[in-house]
Amino acid sequence: MSNNKLASKKEFWNVKKAGEKLLWRLSPDKTGEYKAFKPNENDFNALKSILGMINRIEKNNVSNNELFAKLYVNFLTQEIRYHGTTVFDKRIFAIVGNKLNYSLESYYAAFVNDLQGNQWNKILEDKTLEEQLETLKMFNQFKETYCFDYVASKLDENINHALLTYS
Repeated sequence: MSNNKLASKKEFWNVKKAGEKLLWRLSPDKTGEYKAFKPNENDFNALKSILGMINRIEKNNVSNNELFAKLYVNFLTQEIRYHGTTVFDKRIFAIVGNKLNYSLESYYAAFVNDLQGNQWNKILEDKTLEEQLETLKMFNQFKETYCFDYVASKLDENINHALLTYS
């Protein structure tokens, strides 16, 4: 379910508000007595919200996502080296976080562009102008062969293989 659907159905609430609602509902009165009550839909949705958050926290932790953790640390290390800073520099975490907000398709597109650009540079290495024009045909064939859809499918295949093999 999308967030909009959840919000419109009011099935899930802000977790803090859900906890406050349940705390209020389950708290003893001024005399210290607990009142019997019949739970309503709001009580049920508040409980679902809290349990849903617990499930997300348990699912989205390092022990359940070792591959992600390894790549995150590797990328963080590269950013620290590039910027000449320490791991405690909040700007580096912001840079990594911003990169994680990009869509997977954006990463695939950047990969395809780099792949094609690296091939173009390799082809043009130590070539005369005439040879460069001839190799332009070869490069265009390369771009057709290694188009976005082909490269994206190969990336998916290799990522899925890595997930099955290493996680």
